[in-house]
Formats: sequence, structure tokens, C-alpha cells
Amino acid sequence: MKLLNTLSLLGFVSLLSLSQAGAANADVCQQTVGPFWSQYEAYQAVQQAQAQGYQTSNVWGSDGLISNSSNRKYWFNVYYPC
Repeated sequence: MKLLNTLSLLGFVSLLSLSQAGAANADVCQQTVGPFWSQYEAYQAVQQAQAQGYQTSNVWGSDGLISNSSNRKYWFNVYYPC
């Protein structure tokens, strides 16, 4: 699952790089990235996005109907020029 999350983020960052090339205005858009199955993986993805030069939100999580570790998922937002 970690590999799938990493590949998803890399694909998303690649798409953002292409969209940035044509952006000429100062508007800021955002994209939610996730879910990640562990908080650690989400923080790693945030660091990768920031290393690419993107602004990010903090990581946030949500629990499923039953509050246990198997139901927790984590997301964050990436901000980029529209």
C-alpha cells in the first residue's frame, strides 16, 4: 500500500508540474491528496510535495465508524497556481 501511495503522489506532482507550466495568473488552487493509511506515510508525502516546491496544509485524519487504527485515514492539501 505504501508503494501505491507513493506512486499516486508522484503522478499527482507530475500533473501539477505540467499544469504550472501554463499558469499565468496568481490564483491559487488546491488538491486534496490521500487517503494514506498511516500518518507517517502522509507526512512523507507532504515532505515530497514540499521538496518539489509546493505549499501544503497540515496532515489531517479521520476515523471510521469504529475508532481503531485500522479505520484511520490521512489527507493533506497541496496548493498550486491555477
